[in-house]
Amino acid sequence: MRKIQLQYYLGILAGLPLLPLLYRDGRRIRASVPKLPAAANPTGTAGKGKRRLYLLTLGESTVAGVGVSDHKEGITGVLAEYLADKTDSEIIWRAEARSGYTMQKIADEILPAIRPFSPNLIIVGTGANDAFAANNPAKFARATEKLIKHLQNEYSNAPIIFLNMPPIREFPAFTPLIKFFIGSLTELNGKVLENVIRRYENVHYISEKITMRDWIHKTEGTNSMTDFFSDGVHPSGLTYRIWAEETGKYILDRKICEVYPTL
Repeated sequence: MRKIQLQYYLGILAGLPLLPLLYRDGRRIRASVPKLPAAANPTGTAGKGKRRLYLLTLGESTVAGVGVSDHKEGITGVLAEYLADKTDSEIIWRAEARSGYTMQKIADEILPAIRPFSPNLIIVGTGANDAFAANNPAKFARATEKLIKHLQNEYSNAPIIFLNMPPIREFPAFTPLIKFFIGSLTELNGKVLENVIRRYENVHYISEKITMRDWIHKTEGTNSMTDFFSDGVHPSGLTYRIWAEETGKYILDRKICEVYPTL
């Protein structure tokens, strides 16, 4: 963590002379990017198999399904359909997420408000808003530990999977300066996650870096960069589908789904 903290402070110091430009770029981005709502229908069921899984997803705007109209098209719904199909299971899912929420706000506000639900698998998607807020890595680490401890106390047998850090450097709506500065902070948050989860059992982090070049290759070159974004910042339905399927493969390849209880 000391090395990460040093990188953070050096980055903040380097960014101080650029604050007027960062502020200008941030205002322009906020003015040009439409404010999209969260997806509708944050609960659902996928598949009718011989086994049953209760899936809970937590996070910021991407987990809230910003960029699509219904959670069935977002990462939670598509992941549920993928797992249901590949494992012959019934997946009962719930998405609990808010746009603009940091790891701390998820731990403080979303967790206590979750209605009775006993997940067998928990997915957490966050990191971007902590970078936008330039939060100290130590603060991000403490909030992550708080989240993990709460989840493990409440749902002791449920694996926890943290999703990939968002590909800030690829956002079409961002200027090169914002991409560099916020992208660097997001990558530091990824390093923090890697350090934190080492101390906990049954907690995973999908650390593979998302790049649009790789995803364009996955679609055999039939899509352009803009097809992956709904507004230049948030994912499109195409991105949610690929991201959810990649997450599902990660779960199945590591046999995390073996915790599914049989009916």
